[in-house]
Amino acid sequence: MQIKIRDRETAMKKLAMVQLDVFTERALTGNALAVCLDGRGLSTEQMQALARETNLSETTFILPGEAAAEKERGVRVRIFTVQEELPFAGHPTLGSAHAWTHLGSPYEAAMALADMPDEEALREALSIVIGLGARAAAQVIRHRLRMLGARSIPAGPQAATRKRPFGLTRREHEVLDLICAEQTNAEIAAKLFLSVKTVDHHVSAILGKLGVPTRAAARRVAQSA
Repeated sequence: MQIKIRDRETAMKKLAMVQLDVFTERALTGNALAVCLDGRGLSTEQMQALARETNLSETTFILPGEAAAEKERGVRVRIFTVQEELPFAGHPTLGSAHAWTHLGSPYEAAMALADMPDEEALREALSIVIGLGARAAAQVIRHRLRMLGARSIPAGPQAATRKRPFGLTRREHEVLDLICAEQTNAEIAAKLFLSVKTVDHHVSAILGKLGVPTRAAARRVAQSA
């Protein structure tokens, strides 16, 4: 969707925004989130006004920067409730990263996740950058995971993995086969004896490696290979 704003200092500006349902596989359930894909040029007051206008629990504003700065420090995301700005919140950051991943910016999404002091978010970030072959970023994220005391931190792809189509791991191939069978993440988790969150990570990595935004697009790519 697009929102137009105007004030005395700025001309009319169109903002691209998406609304997501986080922590769910079904539409209109879970945690609703509005994401402004490019909040550059907006004042804090305008962001707060837009958050009130969306009237959701949280609204986020992604602030893209220079590529070199993003690689070093990640992507800045500002988070607002209808009443105030938050210094950090889990599901808004995850939702913002998901929006960027599925709109063709998986590296930026991973860097946003990598800024979170949360093991689950860091593992998802690591999965994305491994899939992209971003070894330097992967090393940084592994270090952050170790600092949190995480165990069983994934290493980079082995030679056998790199030889497989799309650079998928054996497990990711198994998940992709089940995606092609039109199974949900919950059904995949039950069949492979994994948690749904782990399957979520695998699906995000698969979409990033295939360079597609949706499961349906992944099925088409896999079936045409």
